[in-house]
Amino acid sequence: MSNRLFTLQSDRTDLAHQYNYEEELILVDQQLCCQEKNCSLNWEEPEPPQVKEGQQVHCSNHEGEQHVLNAETQPSIVTSASESNHIKSEISCDGILSHTCPPGKKILKCKPCVKPFSCKRKSKAHQRIVTSEKPFPCKTCGKCFMLSGDLTVHMRTHTGEKPFSCQTCGKCFMQSSSLTVHMRTHTGEKPFSCKTCGKCFSMSGNLTCHMRTHAGEKPYSCNTCGKCFSMSGHLTGHMKTHTGVKPFSCQTCGKCFMQSGDLTIHMRTHTGEKPFPCKTCSKCFRTLGHLTCHMRTHTGEKPFSCQTCGKCFMQSGDLTIHMRTHTGEKPFPCKTCSKCFRTSGHLTRHMRTHTDPSQKQT
Repeated sequence: MSNRLFTLQSDRTDLAHQYNYEEELILVDQQLCCQEKNCSLNWEEPEPPQVKEGQQVHCSNHEGEQHVLNAETQPSIVTSASESNHIKSEISCDGILSHTCPPGKKILKCKPCVKPFSCKRKSKAHQRIVTSEKPFPCKTCGKCFMLSGDLTVHMRTHTGEKPFSCQTCGKCFMQSSSLTVHMRTHTGEKPFSCKTCGKCFSMSGNLTCHMRTHAGEKPYSCNTCGKCFSMSGHLTGHMKTHTGVKPFSCQTCGKCFMQSGDLTIHMRTHTGEKPFPCKTCSKCFRTLGHLTCHMRTHTGEKPFSCQTCGKCFMQSGDLTIHMRTHTGEKPFPCKTCSKCFRTSGHLTRHMRTHTDPSQKQT
């Protein structure tokens, strides 16, 4: 009985909750990828709707015959293999029978969130997110992943493989996405703009962190001292101030650092490298942050304002020091005479009065 149409007379929303879809996801990830490319997928037929007592289902065939099935009708009449294999109607995203989907394909629906999928591979990947299943373990360190592709990328951290190289400078990367981001350093592309101040960024993550400066959001807090940060990386670096760990050492002078980025910047003091030039005056700087602050001397921008008196500053550090004039905080004590100072520079100058008598003030 081809082209059989089932019409339910109950409310569409109530009926949608009566469907019970079960997906048998037993194929490995590689097989599912092949199936997605094959137009003759063997989809599992969804289970027929369970009709409540008093409801009727009208079934009509192409010859005009019509039968009325109520809740007491034997299920075999509806679910017989010979009939169900010829049903052409599809279940749409809201659970109602539809003819909009191509013949031979079934919509797979995630049971917990009712999200629809057109292929088993995507459906299975989504279900792993819902269930937190991570079936792909790393044989080296034991870390598990939801997708085989993520495991492949992770394995490169062990092997050191970097198959994606920049055609401009030759730098290599483990992921193609990392190469894409790197290329923006050559092109200057910054596709992510702040809707509040218009500032642009080369990475979406940097924009997300920047937005917190407008909202004042600092979601990462230190469990030791309670200090909060807008970025998880800043919290990680801060935690080392409590442990005192400095795992990154300079091979030239032996100085140690808490973060690898600090070591990289320090190495430029030995090499003299200043890779960040000002496009206005051509002055070069060792760090991007120094260049950013310098650019404000050309633009006159002072983005950091005091909430107490309204005074504005070019650098956040200057604002921090200024705030101490309101709070009276003097966090830098002299170990010799216990006198305290608002800035480390003031403390350094004061220390000379103990070591060099000529520096003593009257």
